[in-house]
Amino acid sequence: MNVGISEANMMGVASGFSLTGHIPFCHTFAPFATRRAFDQLFISGGYAQTTINIFGSDPGFAVGPNGGTHTSWEDVALMRMIPNSIVCDPTDGIQLAWLIRELADKAGIHYIRANRKAVREVYETDARFELGKGNILKQGRHIALFASGQLISETLDIAEELALKGADVTVVDMFTIKPLDNNLVIELSKTHDLIISIENHSVTGGLGSAIADVIAEAGLNAKLLKIGVNERFGQVGSPDYLQDEFGLSKTKSKQKF
Repeated sequence: MNVGISEANMMGVASGFSLTGHIPFCHTFAPFATRRAFDQLFISGGYAQTTINIFGSDPGFAVGPNGGTHTSWEDVALMRMIPNSIVCDPTDGIQLAWLIRELADKAGIHYIRANRKAVREVYETDARFELGKGNILKQGRHIALFASGQLISETLDIAEELALKGADVTVVDMFTIKPLDNNLVIELSKTHDLIISIENHSVTGGLGSAIADVIAEAGLNAKLLKIGVNERFGQVGSPDYLQDEFGLSKTKSKQKF
């Protein structure tokens, strides 16, 4: 059902579908699926205990030339605030397809943010995942890199380059941002010298903030570096240009270490 440029109404319609026994999936650009429709998601979705599956496409720099109005650096932060919500940032098409099937069988508010264009495939077609569990893609001892979404591919490249310089790096795909894999964060914070979060999102309220909360509440003396967007609005440009402009490219990310 195409509801037009009426995203808040779309969430109300989805809630109605849920109440009549259907399993609704909603799709639009990430800021319109979250920021514009947040009250309807919170009240008609979360508060009313209906089921709404939301795909917010082209988050962060992936939005490209659509510009600042279509850019979402805040969508994860908003969706984490809805009680009992599930918030995911899949790495590639294989993980995205798994998430859609997995969430279709669950009740509640589920948010997936992902590029609607092709991205580098990280997983094999037979890969298996678990909601709320981070995937260790590379095991090391010195630095633990937690990343999500399409930035996983750059994070793996960064780990390889650091290894050539003698750094032993762990790479974690934290595709489920809520619920977070708290146990894994605590474990790696105890065994690694430095924890780094890398995300296509604001440093406020996203993956890095979730990790910081776990470290602080566990009373751990772990060093944390959050790589993301800080106090910026979006702008017009190609995705590659914007990724570099906002400090999320491989070259710009490494400069922050």
